[in-house]
Amino acid sequence: SQFNYYKEVSNSIQAKAQQNNNELNQLKEVFAAKYQELQKNGQRMTEAEVNARQQELQQMDKTFKSKEQMMNNEMQDESMKKLQDVKKKITDYLAEYNKAKGYAFILGNNSDMLSMYYKDTAYDITADLVKGLNELYKAKK
Repeated sequence: SQFNYYKEVSNSIQAKAQQNNNELNQLKEVFAAKYQELQKNGQRMTEAEVNARQQELQQMDKTFKSKEQMMNNEMQDESMKKLQDVKKKITDYLAEYNKAKGYAFILGNNSDMLSMYYKDTAYDITADLVKGLNELYKAKK
């Protein structure tokens, strides 16, 4: 959570999700407006006009659901790829870091790595690792 590249990736994922939500909300608003218009003016319309508007609303609903599913799938794929890239950068850096430091083990304690029930803080190298990762990321940026 302290790795600047992870923060950047996380922010871009959140921004994309917000952009998708805004686009879907616009579609919902258009649908709601057309639905309200049909409710308001339906009694003054011919049966053919009402049927045409109902079909238009059904098509809009179908398009919305399809677009929503597509966006969700794209977001999931994009998020997974970006987070895998973050993990690869960390793993690659740890391999280099360990060459210089010679540790027998470097353990993480987050949800997708080994969980630890006890750790000696005297051997906590997290700050040093985060500093090195951020320096490497800054140099490559």
